[in-house]
Amino acid sequence: MASARIGATALGTRLLWGIALPAVLITGAGPANADSDPAALELLGKSEQLMRGSGTEGIYRVQIVRPEWQRTLRLKSIDDAVNDRYRLEMLKPRKIKGTVFLKVNGRLSMYLPKLQREIAISPAMMHDP
Repeated sequence: MASARIGATALGTRLLWGIALPAVLITGAGPANADSDPAALELLGKSEQLMRGSGTEGIYRVQIVRPEWQRTLRLKSIDDAVNDRYRLEMLKPRKIKGTVFLKVNGRLSMYLPKLQREIAISPAMMHDP
């Protein structure tokens, strides 16, 4: 379950159904390829830009369920698309509360409050093998 303040309006919802959905149907639901119509791709880009806005902020609850254990995380996310910044703060459980991930211009770092230290995370560690 996620609760988020995104700033969407009724007009924005109408724009999604009025612009984005027909554009997706025109170009096909698959990824863009060399055969895609440039006008349709431009329309998709504009509709995404209208819907996304300059940034988002939300508080989320993530439930991890495994056969032997389960855990619920609560985190706060702030995304500033204009300046290419992203911040994720762990709110619960108490053991990891205050841990913050910050991504600025593709550089990821993590702050650990128990160590009172910031740790840079290598770009090589962010990609799947």
